[in-house]
Amino acid sequence: MSDRVFSIDLGNSFTKVALRRGKWINSEVVADAKLTQSELKMCVPTVVAVDYSVSPPKPTFSDAAEGRRPGPKLKVFANWKRDLFAEAARSAAPPTPEPALVIPTRAPSRLESLLGSTDFLQFAASRGVSSGEVGSLQKLFSAAAAVLAPSAGKPPPLTPADSNSFKVAVLFFAHLKKTVYDVCRSKKIIDNPETIPARLCVPAFAPEKDLPAHAGVRWLAEAMTKAGWPLVAHRPIVSEPYSNAIGVLTQGSNCNRWRDMFGRSLLLTTLAETKKYPAYRAVVIDVGAFTVDFAALTYDTGGVNRTLEEVEFDRREISVPLGVTALDDAVLGVLPHTQVQYLRDRATVNEWTDFRARVFAERQPLASSVGEIGGGPDAKRVEAALAGYADELAKKATEFLSATADVPFKELILTGGGCTIPAVQDALIRGAEAGREKFRKIHVPKTGVPGKDKKTSDQQPIDLLDAKLNRAASALGGASVYFDMDREPYPMPK
Repeated sequence: MSDRVFSIDLGNSFTKVALRRGKWINSEVVADAKLTQSELKMCVPTVVAVDYSVSPPKPTFSDAAEGRRPGPKLKVFANWKRDLFAEAARSAAPPTPEPALVIPTRAPSRLESLLGSTDFLQFAASRGVSSGEVGSLQKLFSAAAAVLAPSAGKPPPLTPADSNSFKVAVLFFAHLKKTVYDVCRSKKIIDNPETIPARLCVPAFAPEKDLPAHAGVRWLAEAMTKAGWPLVAHRPIVSEPYSNAIGVLTQGSNCNRWRDMFGRSLLLTTLAETKKYPAYRAVVIDVGAFTVDFAALTYDTGGVNRTLEEVEFDRREISVPLGVTALDDAVLGVLPHTQVQYLRDRATVNEWTDFRARVFAERQPLASSVGEIGGGPDAKRVEAALAGYADELAKKATEFLSATADVPFKELILTGGGCTIPAVQDALIRGAEAGREKFRKIHVPKTGVPGKDKKTSDQQPIDLLDAKLNRAASALGGASVYFDMDREPYPMPK
């Protein structure tokens, strides 16, 4: 076990890093004063822009990359995490069975090579074409080509060396390492930060113990180590829903007594009054740009007081690729072609941020160089797309919680940038409570929209999360000593 650890919450839009400087020292978020967002100094934009007009190509990162406008010689990688998981899944796909009949072979045509190339996949993704649609196109062309000139040759499996997303991941992790180490040295937070291993928070696309072997996770871990990050040997990977829940419940506290570590949640009441409240549940839902993470941590005391080392949660967690980028796609599907073309091909990351805040959260049109986006006759279609997205989130929340019996003493915690959208908050609360007892307490982030923050009531208290906990709970949780207290190790496979 390492007494000191960095925890990296690699978000599709923003990356947060937390540090535990000693075994029982509280975890803290690494904040960089040079970041431009006044409130979110702890959020490093997960954006890389690469200028291909020079040799070698020149990368730009984070704040500087957010303002770059895409062009023929300038590629802005704003969703490379999502693309990396898609490409890694392709690399892990089972091989196609050999045909029973041996047929003449031929070299693949230039068009076939194009359809299978990384450049084409990146181009398709930039136009909002899903990996499933690309796969269907590849199958369609392959079937036609087989009729004209059958071939038994198989395309080579995709490897990290073939993936632009993997190359971008290495560049970003190297930039992140330099940023974090520079902050630690300049603020004299800790000596020799390069000797501290790191833990990575990833989507729960597999059970916790199986995550280190997941193809996308292996690619991310390889990119990290290639960029110079040492990984924690004991448990280098933890799921985002699990780490987020622990981060919210502990708020970064690292203590050797449960009253101190979990004293900021209703769990304290259960631990102190086991007879009156024998069971407790925390439901944590995080809406990011790529995934929506669901976690339910249930603790049944059995009427017995236990030590911190003995406190074990019955957990359920899952991540689904239904983040805010899915809402982006839904809204783009109802806008005029000129506006869609502008947003997809010319808009900067900063302009996309303004678009989401204005259209999704404030429900107002956005002024742009191609006219008012989301207003006039388009407003109703945008409203319908937003309502459809919110309803889908509500269904997912209901499905997730319907798989387990209800617990009366419970609280709901909503985090992530997507949960600052009022319609998303309303839908998740509605879906999480459908057919079940109401939560004793609900925690939500501030929306940033005047008059839209939820009010506290006597019947169901509403707690407004501060920006640090809303954005950095997963990073704080990943740095928690909780994951190093003799719990089952899940190392990276050899």
